[in-house]
Amino acid sequence: MYRFPLQALLNHRRNVEETRQKELALLETDLAEARKGLASTAQALDRLQEELTFRQADGLAANHSWLYSAYFKRLLGELNSGRQRVTSAGAACQRKRAELLAAVQDRKIMEKLKDKGAQAFNEESNRRDMRFIDEISASRHVREQGSRQFGDS
Repeated sequence: MYRFPLQALLNHRRNVEETRQKELALLETDLAEARKGLASTAQALDRLQEELTFRQADGLAANHSWLYSAYFKRLLGELNSGRQRVTSAGAACQRKRAELLAAVQDRKIMEKLKDKGAQAFNEESNRRDMRFIDEISASRHVREQGSRQFGDS
C-alpha cells in the first residue's frame, strides 16, 4: 500500500483551499449586499426626484424645498459611498479569487505528486510480482527438466 510522504502538506493545502472558498463566499455575499444597497439608494433617489418634480409643479414652499434639498444631498452621499463600497467589495472578491486560484493550483500540484508516487509504487510492485512469477516459472522449468533427465535415465 502506497503512503504519500507529503500527505500532511496535501491535507493542509486542502484546508487552505476550503478556507479561501469560504472567505470568497462571504466576500461575494458582502458584494451582493453592497449592490443591493446601492440599487435601493438609487431607487430612493429616483423616487425623490419624481416627487420633487411633482411637488414643484404644485408649488412647493421654501422650507419644504430646503428639506428636499437636504435629503437629496444625503441620498447622493449614500449613493457615492455605496459605489465605493461596491468597488472595494469587488476588488476584495477579485483578490480572494486570485488567492483561491493559487490555493487550488498548490493542491493540484500536491495531488499530481501523490498520483505520480502511487503510480511509481504500483509499477515497482508489478515489476516485483513479475520477477517473482518469472522466478517461480524458471524454477518449475528447471525442476521439470531435472525430473525428465532423472526419469529418462
